[in-house]
Amino acid sequence: MDDWLDVAKDIEDKEQAKKLQEEEQRKARLNEILRTEKSWIETVQKRIQEIGQKGIKISVAQTPNKMQLSHRGIADLEFISHLCFAVTYHNVKDSTNLVLRHPITVHHHRTVRFRELTSENLEEILKFVVLGMKKYCQMARSSRLEHNLTSVIDIQNKEEHVTI
Repeated sequence: MDDWLDVAKDIEDKEQAKKLQEEEQRKARLNEILRTEKSWIETVQKRIQEIGQKGIKISVAQTPNKMQLSHRGIADLEFISHLCFAVTYHNVKDSTNLVLRHPITVHHHRTVRFRELTSENLEEILKFVVLGMKKYCQMARSSRLEHNLTSVIDIQNKEEHVTI
């Protein structure tokens, strides 16, 4: 007679267990993200050292929340806030020269904001730095830099004007 109550109780217990498991997974993922955000500079430096052991030297200029990496290409990697990193790729197109009253050189850069500095994102950034723009575009899945990163938030093109 009370069989349906037992079935209902089993369903309820399974749903509760599933909710608890999902909550634990969410908390573990959040803790992993927070740990990654705290140690992102060490992670980047470790990977740069591994690359250096293979004979490729990447120059690093560092401030508390920003690193400028350079070899054949230049990229600024920056931690902006929780779930927000940015990379600025320098010289994504050849410089443009304009002559108005005096010559102006325009350097073209692209800033990509993304949620997580995963190992895949870090590899793509370092690939750009080591290979430079032209070789990177030949080897990458896509010649659009932002298409090779995961969890992209937005993209912004920047121009740097230099008068000569």
